[in-house]
Amino acid sequence: MKVVKSMRSVFTLVKYNPKLMADLKTLTPLEKYLIYELSNPDVGTSFSDDYVQRIIRQLTKKYGDFIVDTATIEIEHASEETEDAIYLAIKETLNQKGFVDYYNDNPFKLTQEEINMIEQEIERYKNKD
Repeated sequence: MKVVKSMRSVFTLVKYNPKLMADLKTLTPLEKYLIYELSNPDVGTSFSDDYVQRIIRQLTKKYGDFIVDTATIEIEHASEETEDAIYLAIKETLNQKGFVDYYNDNPFKLTQEEINMIEQEIERYKNKD
């Protein structure tokens, strides 16, 4: 008799505003970071620095809501192989509709190079005050 562990996996896919996605390559690393953090469907994030609030207001004015739709996939009591098959089938279908896996395939997640650039960008914003 094979025992299947009682497992539960949750995957979150989001659909970003099409205008925001069209401008993705023109966004600065700091803007991408703020959008990534503020669009986290599982955690509420806020920033208190004035210059950050100013950037957020500009982004919100230009793009409106960053996320226009969200899908949460919960898979329970499945073997790893079955879970992978279910997830990939759903993910592929939702990718065709413009969704991305928030944690694994997010286009706003920064590269190490972009992370390093943020400090310089923050200094520029602070010096504008």
